[in-house]
Amino acid sequence: MSKAFNATPLFDAHKAFVRLPMGLTMLNEYPDSKQFVETICETIPDAREDFLHTQAFLKSYSRKSEATYRGYRNEVERLLLWAWTVANKSVIQLKRPDLEAYFDFVHGPSSAWVGASVQDRFKIIGGESRQNKNWRPFAAKIAKEDRKEALSEGLSVETSRDGHLLSHEAMKICYSAVSCYYDYLTDEGYAFGNPIPAIRKQSPFLIKGATQKNIKRLSDLQWDYVLGKRTDCSRQFARS
Repeated sequence: MSKAFNATPLFDAHKAFVRLPMGLTMLNEYPDSKQFVETICETIPDAREDFLHTQAFLKSYSRKSEATYRGYRNEVERLLLWAWTVANKSVIQLKRPDLEAYFDFVHGPSSAWVGASVQDRFKIIGGESRQNKNWRPFAAKIAKEDRKEALSEGLSVETSRDGHLLSHEAMKICYSAVSCYYDYLTDEGYAFGNPIPAIRKQSPFLIKGATQKNIKRLSDLQWDYVLGKRTDCSRQFARS
């Protein structure tokens, strides 16, 4: 399975998304995404239904708040792109081993999937929303202190895309969002169940602050000292 990034973003920012029509006509304003989805459908016919159900899922959550929409959009879009371009499957074809592999990938994505900075998904070119070639599903981050120091010295700020790992909290959000997504697909009769809760229970990425208890034992020398003291006390008690 290839880990190279050869996909396009699918869903725009909240402000643009809520004004768009439902269905595949939404993609008429996004020619690069439309071409990408059409190409994927040639090898994964169910990708069309994946897109439509995901669009409906995001539409329902877009009514709550922009932040809610953005959080779910980020997570389910990553899953779609991974399923289509890495696993080469529809999201409803992903079995437990596939999804475990997906969460492994999310925790430490290929550097090709990590951008050097947060980027807009699309750029308006010739009146059309075209793919921003610099956008990636993940973005490397740099500490504020390091950024401030570099800028004060007139240096360019660059971040390494290698070794990018999602935090414990980010993984919790990922599991929660994907689980909610599969609940929705199941309720709509598109998926046959939600395997995420069972996967989450066994996840090594949700163990925080796990420590190994150290059992304190006396050394042989310490035991000799304690037993020696006890013997001395016994002798003194016997003489009294």
